Amino acid sequence: MRSSEEGSRRRACIVDVDGTLIDSSERFRNATRSGRIDWSRALDPELVEALDKPMPDAIVRKIVEKCREMCDIVIVLTGRPRRLEKITRKQLREIGFRYDMLVMRSDNDFTDEVGFKLRKLRELSKHYDIVAIFDDNLRFLIAARAVVPTARLFHVTKDHVYELPTISIWSLDEKGKS
Repeated sequence: MRSSEEGSRRRACIVDVDGTLIDSSERFRNATRSGRIDWSRALDPELVEALDKPMPDAIVRKIVEKCREMCDIVIVLTGRPRRLEKITRKQLREIGFRYDMLVMRSDNDFTDEVGFKLRKLRELSKHYDIVAIFDDNLRFLIAARAVVPTARLFHVTKDHVYELPTISIWSLDEKGKS
C-alpha cells in the first residue's frame, strides 16, 4: 500500500464481507422461508461456519490489488453483529485478506444494513480520506456517493468487480447557466 504524504489524512478503502469477500448465499438461502429472511438463523454462528465459503479467488485478488494500489489503510465494514467477530476474523484470515480495522454493528443494533453502513461511513470519513468502497449492495453504494462523492465505488458479484461511473453534479445559476 502506498504511504500518504506527511500531514495529510490516510487514504482508506472500505471493504464489505458478505457477498464481497465471503460467499454467504447458501447461508441466506438456508435462512429464507416464504421469501423472508429469518435473521436469527442467517446470523447463527454455526451456519456462518458451516455454509459460508470464500468468494472466487480472482474476485478477492482483484480487491486486494486495488486496495494496495489506492489505499494506505483497509477497513472492513460489515453489517454482521459483533457476536460474529471471531468467525469473521477467522474467515478473513483463511482467505488471506489483510486489513487494518474491522467495523461491525453492536449485537443490539437492528438498523438496516444500508443505514448502519452509511452511519459508520460518515464517522470514518471524518478521520480518513475514503478513496474506494467495495460492496455487493448496490443500494449502499449509490447512497454512499452522497457521503463520499469522490470515492471510487466497486460493485462486487460472484463473477465480476464493476466500477460504478462517477457522476458529475453541478447546480445552475438563476439564468440556467452552469
